[in-house]
Amino acid sequence: MPKFLEKLFGKKKVTPQKTVAVLRRTINKLNVTAVKYKRQSDEQRVMAKEFLKAGNKVAAKQALMRRQLYLKQMNTTYNKVFNLQRTISALETAGSNIDVANAMEEADVAIQDALKAASPERIEKTMLRSQEGIERISMTDEILGDTSFAESELDFEEESGLDAEMEALMGELSIESETELPDITPPIDTEPVRETEKPEKKKTDTKELEKLRKELERELGG
Repeated sequence: MPKFLEKLFGKKKVTPQKTVAVLRRTINKLNVTAVKYKRQSDEQRVMAKEFLKAGNKVAAKQALMRRQLYLKQMNTTYNKVFNLQRTISALETAGSNIDVANAMEEADVAIQDALKAASPERIEKTMLRSQEGIERISMTDEILGDTSFAESELDFEEESGLDAEMEALMGELSIESETELPDITPPIDTEPVRETEKPEKKKTDTKELEKLRKELERELGG
């Protein structure tokens, strides 16, 4: 890239892959040049033989000298190819190392992010907050289900009034049980109740009502 373009757009970043591609193109050109030197050296050898056949030893020697020059240039060209091939091998290894290094760097970033997201300290804090929330929910549930607040709103006079009202209800039940007449209608297909059995049935009903009243008193007293 021309220098004035580099100033305008900036120099492009050279990667190992791009450099290897340039080197391979250069090697191809050098191989073509080396083949040309080889052909020229062979031609000079043929010419030297022809000059010898003609008896011109001086021209034959000059042809052999040119042949040696072409061979030297060919060898130099192949040495350049060899050095470029070594460079390509080194760059390919470097590129592989860069890829591995980049992958390891990305892996390290991912590991660090994972450690931050799931660090032991963060997990412990989360567990403590979760346990605290569970305990507070249980406490709230107990508070909402507790009736002692409603019961504590009744003062002593109101509680005494409730006791008096309960006693009045029990008295009404007692009176109703004493004034209630037993059902003496005999069922179908049964014998009529004799007059002597009436006092016994009334006495039995009274005992049951008395027993019910005592149970109510025990429950209220408890």
